[in-house]
Amino acid sequence: MKLYTNIMIWLKILLGKTIIAFEKLYKGKIAYHFYCLLNHLFGKSKRISRKHINQSIYYYFLLPDLHTAYKKKIVYLIEQDKIYNGSNRYCRNYLEILNDSAMHEYLDLNINHRSYFESNIVFEGFQTINKKKKIKNLLIFGPSHDLNSSLNLLSDDSIVLLKPVDLDEKYNHYNKIVILNNAWSIGRYKTITIDWIEKNSNALIISPHKMDIKSKNIIVFDEKKILTAGTYGSPMGLQRATLILCTLFEFDSLKLLGFNFQLEETTYLDWYPSKIKEVFGSFKEGLIISNYKHDFLYNIMYLKKIKNDLNMNISGGIDYYLDLPINDLVSLYEKNRN
Repeated sequence: MKLYTNIMIWLKILLGKTIIAFEKLYKGKIAYHFYCLLNHLFGKSKRISRKHINQSIYYYFLLPDLHTAYKKKIVYLIEQDKIYNGSNRYCRNYLEILNDSAMHEYLDLNINHRSYFESNIVFEGFQTINKKKKIKNLLIFGPSHDLNSSLNLLSDDSIVLLKPVDLDEKYNHYNKIVILNNAWSIGRYKTITIDWIEKNSNALIISPHKMDIKSKNIIVFDEKKILTAGTYGSPMGLQRATLILCTLFEFDSLKLLGFNFQLEETTYLDWYPSKIKEVFGSFKEGLIISNYKHDFLYNIMYLKKIKNDLNMNISGGIDYYLDLPINDLVSLYEKNRN
């Protein structure tokens, strides 16, 4: 009986991997047409219908045809929200973040879907905590920030990093804050992080998990209290870090340096420890898949919502992109992915 159970487990694993490989073949094109046929023949099956819509979104996102991908996704989630009467928090959270007049114009929804979107989906705001540590100015160094640029830093300014990285000596006497994710706190890169903490004992570390190192400067912060991530979209590093900083600190200003939403030719400079190529095998492929999984427009609108909802002094190169019409943002994205 045990042998039979083990065989069945491995068959499911192998079959699951085969299906995943099939769905990714030729950027999802073959699986897309296959699921279109199945949906035409067996459209009443919820499982097939769900497979069909998910594969459609994947295929059009990778094509790239973001307008079609997002229109299909939003219409599907509006219908799901109706079915669950708003009780599916991941579905509702996604719709709340993307509920914006600019998105309504871009999606060109029919009158029923647009009316539901505008009338039923209300963004309730981000959760924050009352007791905050006061801090002067925060500067997040992003992957395309030029470390040789002139910043006119003040002695009590704090540099925020999203990865444990050694900076030039000229930054040694400034406060440093590192905001870790799962991979850099308890995952595959935790050893690198622990070595860095030992060499930078004065740095403040904000981690989602308890780590295998004793330090009075590690804050274990349960980000689930403020972040809602799900299968439809989830905050990327910049969005996570910005909301966490706004939650934990009361600051005069927060500058986001070296972030362009991967919409320019240069997205990562050599000093930034990116593991995209290591994980995905190809840097370009990794950026595409990362933007698909986390959801490109969800993250644009997420940061926009943070700025508008929390009313804190947040600025940087991202302002240019946040002010662009959705069509222009999408055009930039598609241009750099072809």
